[in-house]
Amino acid sequence: MDPSTINSDQNQPAGLVGSHRCREIIFPDEPSRISERFFYKLQAERLIPFYKIGGRTFYDVVQVRAALDKHFQRKVR
Repeated sequence: MDPSTINSDQNQPAGLVGSHRCREIIFPDEPSRISERFFYKLQAERLIPFYKIGGRTFYDVVQVRAALDKHFQRKVR
């Protein structure tokens, strides 16, 4: 991970990123990374937060990760 994108307080990426970079940060192992098509499906279903600025879409990695944890994490019984 690029050190310039790390927030030193929380050891989390800082700022808004595009979909490709967001997927790279959340899923660093390429073979297990979700597809771009599935990522956009999650966006369309409003399961992950995003920002529309002009014609471009940006994501806050911390918020996306929290949303994925909320919707897809299984609790141990």
